[in-house]
Amino acid sequence: MSHITPANSRIVKLIIPVTLFFCSSASPAQNNLTGTQQLTARMIAIPAGSFLMGSNDARVAEEPVHRVHVSAFKMAETEVTQQQWQIIMGTNPAKYKNCDNCPVEQVSWNDIQLYLKKLNNKTGKQYRLPTEAEWEYACRSGGKNERYCGGNKRDNLGWHLNNSDKTPHQVKQKDPNGLGLYDMSGNVFEWTQDCWNSNYD
Repeated sequence: MSHITPANSRIVKLIIPVTLFFCSSASPAQNNLTGTQQLTARMIAIPAGSFLMGSNDARVAEEPVHRVHVSAFKMAETEVTQQQWQIIMGTNPAKYKNCDNCPVEQVSWNDIQLYLKKLNNKTGKQYRLPTEAEWEYACRSGGKNERYCGGNKRDNLGWHLNNSDKTPHQVKQKDPNGLGLYDMSGNVFEWTQDCWNSNYD
């Protein structure tokens, strides 16, 4: 299971559903309804750095390997859950329902933009999707040369075709990567803010 996306969308995970991680310079917001239920996952500080983005050993869409500098940012430690989506949007579009702590899926890039707009209005923060470069840098524990996001043991790091029963699972059931981010190597596909482009210049 690869973590660099197909040509028409910036994603990466496992099953067919698409979900999202998001970035911010903000702290997690609290749900006004209960005062305790978080609207967002804990935000992890990702330090600035440079790394070699892409791969020469994978699909053509991941070539050429090129050096990229990433500014510091924060990323949610998990994908957005069905419960978090439901609180903001009032609906749950997921195919695999009845799992509040499972990532929301079956959402388009445009759905996510509306979700983020509503989340930002509710919290007063500025959440957004990560760029492809930010996502890969964070996935690879700050740009390390790892086979999977967090190391070389796929089963320890994520749900994939051979261990998932072809269904999403609750977040944080596998080991985090080196930055403390969960499910970067499996569970569901993820969107990024920008689209794949063959010209990196």
